[in-house]
Amino acid sequence: MIPLTCALAGCDKSAPTSTATPSAPVSPVVQAPTTAPTIAPATQPVVSSMLINQLFTAFPGAELRLEADGDHLTAILYSADPPTAINNDYTGNSYYLRMPLEQVKDASGLNGAEWRFKALSSDRSDSHDGIFLNGMREQLQPIDVIVRFETIPQGVRVQVAGEFMEFGNSPTDQPGILTSVSGDLTANVEVAKQQ
Repeated sequence: MIPLTCALAGCDKSAPTSTATPSAPVSPVVQAPTTAPTIAPATQPVVSSMLINQLFTAFPGAELRLEADGDHLTAILYSADPPTAINNDYTGNSYYLRMPLEQVKDASGLNGAEWRFKALSSDRSDSHDGIFLNGMREQLQPIDVIVRFETIPQGVRVQVAGEFMEFGNSPTDQPGILTSVSGDLTANVEVAKQQ
């Protein structure tokens, strides 16, 4: 049997051991590690999700970039797409919404802010904003949407709800399909330096 002190401290088993009995109990000695243990930083989920026409749809994790110009704050919500998202054979989903918050001056006023958007037309617009499905083969453009922001210890909670118009790769004169969208996302936050 290996003595307890050797099991904890890592003794050389071939070394002779003393047979002398100590007069007082001896606490086992545990050698301190030479380097501090590493603890992985907390990270947000690598996936996010939304309900699109009541169907669960998965996306990469949510990111939120905050840009202030001195007068108002712009919040850019986007999915952390993998590098392969630029490939023609990519079939994943993504989103990108640029939301000017006219009533918010800087990032400190984000908690409780809302972005409301109502399009003037349901026609397809030449826009990079929206939700993209099946590797950008389908685009959902916002029509009547509200987004609410809440600061939480993990980042920012972003609640998206409303109607989008869905367009496929069909000709631009094809009408879109009205689509309901809701999502409750936890986003990592990046605050851009004011220029």
